[in-house]
Amino acid sequence: MNRRRAFTVAGQAVGGIAGAIIVLPAVGFALAPIFEKPKELWESVGLTTRFTDTTYKPVVFTIVEGIVIPRWFLGPLSDALRAAGHAVAYAVLRAPLELCLARRDQIDARVVEGIWSQFQDLGELEPHAIDVAGATPDAIVRELTDGLDSRFHLSS
Repeated sequence: MNRRRAFTVAGQAVGGIAGAIIVLPAVGFALAPIFEKPKELWESVGLTTRFTDTTYKPVVFTIVEGIVIPRWFLGPLSDALRAAGHAVAYAVLRAPLELCLARRDQIDARVVEGIWSQFQDLGELEPHAIDVAGATPDAIVRELTDGLDSRFHLSS
């Protein structure tokens, strides 16, 4: 092996190691969320004696942090749910940008701002938005449950 060949091999080895140093963590960060179990949120709703047959309406709210359903997907999703015999309601909890940015963890601020801006003008779905700035969790739940059959209901 001559000197030129040795330097070429050494240069390629150093380049391969440098590339691995950059690429492997990026791949790891991209795949890590797949293996994380999402955090379950449980909220106290009070004593069961408060819920009588005349005042209680069984409703299931599923909240998954970080999951945003794009508007273009709402139509096919609601059609599929209705076809399966489910009633469909849609609500957007509209938080101030500052709050969204404060809760973004490791997500780039530009990504959060882009998603947030998509929910500022909902067009025909604007009545489905709830401004949660300064609202208590109880007030938000009350507004959601009060509007399930009317304000947030999606007709076919």
